[in-house]
Amino acid sequence: GIAMTAVIATGLAVLATTDTHSAGYSTAGVGLKARSMGGAFRGVANDWSALSYNPAGLAFLEKSEFNGTLGTYSPRLGFDSDISANGIDLGFLAADTSGELHSTDDIWPIPSLALVMAPKEGSKWAWGAGIFWPYDVNYQWDLFRSPLGYNTDYEFNGKKNFHTDLDVLDVHPTLARRMSDNLSVGLGVSIARGDVVYRRVLSFANELGDQLDDYPINNFYGDYRMEGNGIGVGAN
Repeated sequence: GIAMTAVIATGLAVLATTDTHSAGYSTAGVGLKARSMGGAFRGVANDWSALSYNPAGLAFLEKSEFNGTLGTYSPRLGFDSDISANGIDLGFLAADTSGELHSTDDIWPIPSLALVMAPKEGSKWAWGAGIFWPYDVNYQWDLFRSPLGYNTDYEFNGKKNFHTDLDVLDVHPTLARRMSDNLSVGLGVSIARGDVVYRRVLSFANELGDQLDDYPINNFYGDYRMEGNGIGVGAN
């Protein structure tokens, strides 16, 4: 009974290391060993992933290490579609036979690469660098068709009329020095680049009046798009 409980608890701890959010995925840390240990790895810091958790640990590595990992996620969000106004077509697709509309099926790759160089003989210095993908979201929704009476050839009618895409890439150079047999110091710099794309359909009421705002031209539809990027710098 105790052994089985320990196995179940360990399994739940491993499975819980990736947070799921309504907007996307946040990868909680790097490295299989470190993620399975949770925050406790900071006190051990004895492999390449120390450059993310506790860079001072690199100074005690006995051999250099290279890491390459790839995680994949395939979310498929769904919601019940019941969007109408007194029976008037607003352009949103009716629900399918299951009662739900779903985002476009997609597979998100979450890679990481790292190289750490252990201190050479006679040296007290270690260094390393990692490239991580700490956050990702890329939902595409095919939710809208131009109502009858509008230009139905506009690219509203593609599979990206609602689209949210956010990518964050973290470049992480690190340096460590052994001060004694029991003490070391380290510094890691996090240079994070974020890119975002946001698109949705906006509806504007036609206020011309005098029978110029009757259905089907009671609303105008606009294609709202936003794109941007930025860089942030931090350290550990």
